[in-house]
Amino acid sequence: MLRRGYLVKARDHLRAAEADSGTHTQRYGLWVVLARACLADAEGQRGAAAAALTGAFGDGEPTRLLTVGPSHWPGTVRIALRGADSSAAQAVSDALRTLIAWDDSRQIIGAVRAHVDGLLHRDPRALASAITAYRSGDRPPALAAACEDLGELLATSADTTAEIPHVEEAGELASASGVLRDHERIRPRLRRLGVRTGAPRHHTTGPPGWGP
Repeated sequence: MLRRGYLVKARDHLRAAEADSGTHTQRYGLWVVLARACLADAEGQRGAAAAALTGAFGDGEPTRLLTVGPSHWPGTVRIALRGADSSAAQAVSDALRTLIAWDDSRQIIGAVRAHVDGLLHRDPRALASAITAYRSGDRPPALAAACEDLGELLATSADTTAEIPHVEEAGELASASGVLRDHERIRPRLRRLGVRTGAPRHHTTGPPGWGP
């Protein structure tokens, strides 16, 4: 809902979830915290978004992290870093290392770890590794996010043209899925890089692999 730009609806759903979360704190508490942080981040309140994460994700407990699933961990780190609060980001990274020590057989865990490490340490090689792993695992949302993250990192280098193919791919994935907010964020950036983009395609549902 947030990625499609429906902020008002997202805010209404969040209020309903917060009102109901008291009876389901153990099961849904982290989801509500994550939703609150994502909404604040979408509204440009980066400090508030990071602060929302710190208390819930900053304890470094790996099993709590599993409550929200691997696909949300890089986003958690991204929000924390945008808000200049690295404690939650480092906690996610530490928890990932513990999880891998317990079981390194799941490909998604390794891909997410590379993505998180790339964000936390500003490491283009780690982000490139995450992109490769996401491609083989058929995970379009994660692939789009990693491409955009790598593009942003390469934009700080001397040769900014290196970012173009990564940002362009992120934009194409967002357009194909009808994820309006992501596409509208990426389009101006591509135009500044001299890449022409079309209007996003509008879908009521995304293609396989794109969850709500």
